[in-house]
Order: sequence, then structure tokens, then C-alpha cells
Amino acid sequence: DGEAWGIGIKIASLNNIISNTFIDTIIGGTGIGRGTGIDVSGSSNNNLIYNTNISNTQTFDIRITAISVNNTFLNVSYDYSKESVASGSSLYRKWYYRAHTTNTTGQDVANATVHAYNVTGDLVLNITANNSGWTNITTLVDYYNIGGTITYQSNYIAAANNQSFEITNTTLWD
Repeated sequence: DGEAWGIGIKIASLNNIISNTFIDTIIGGTGIGRGTGIDVSGSSNNNLIYNTNISNTQTFDIRITAISVNNTFLNVSYDYSKESVASGSSLYRKWYYRAHTTNTTGQDVANATVHAYNVTGDLVLNITANNSGWTNITTLVDYYNIGGTITYQSNYIAAANNQSFEITNTTLWD
């Protein structure tokens, strides 16, 4: 039997956007996963894959080779132990984030400022809630993988404040 492949981004493919995809590499109902979910190679850079789910691969869920850099996976579910990033290549894994600010009685707090600090304490997000206490949807980096070395940015600490209430900190898992 042959190998099943999900998506191949090959030979200098630049600035592609792939979204809302479900990749399942099961062949012919045998129940045996084969191949790779997403394979990025040949100096393919600056690609964005989002809102995607990868499952049932035997080899890799994500494989990036041949000096392919700045490839971002936003809200993509896969088994990170099946992720391979070659030397000279890079992957950024991100998730959506949106805060809802309320006071201790559960009432919305308008115009609250929300700051998020990454695992090293760096301020990476500074947003303001609207009149219903919600911020705009944004993204936070979970980790980046440069040549096989993973550097986590999570867990995040979020602090919200406004003149009408005191600062509250929450630990986030993006």
C-alpha cells in the first residue's frame, strides 16, 4: 500500500494561507495511519496554517525541512511529539486569545486594560476591553521551534486593571 499525505507545501512556496482543514491520513479504511499531515520543504517560507486538525499519521503530523522559515500554525491541533523541524527551519505555534473582564460580582468591566506576560515575564500583549468587558480576539505564541529546539512562551500571566477595581492576575494556558 502507498503512503497518504495530507498537504505538501513544496519548492519555494511563499506566503500561502491554508485554513479550516481536517487532515486524516487513514488509507482505505484499514485504520492504519500513514505518512505526514503537513510537509513543508524546499525553502517554503512565511506560510500560515490555521483552524486545522491533523490526526492518524504514522510518521509526522508536521514536518518542516530544507531551510523553510517563519511557518505559523495558529489554532492547529496535532500531536506535538510528531513534529519535526530541521536545522535552519522554523515553526511558530499560536492560539487565539480573548479576555472577558468582570468585577468580583460578575458584572462586565468596560475599558479595562489587559496585559499578558509570557513565561519569561516579558509584556507581549496590551489590549483594552470594550463596553461589554470583552477584548478583541488576538493570538498568543505557545512556542516556537527553531531547528528542533522548542522555546515555550506559555504559561502566560494576565493582569487586568481599570480605575474602578484592583489588579487581578490569572495564569493562562493559551
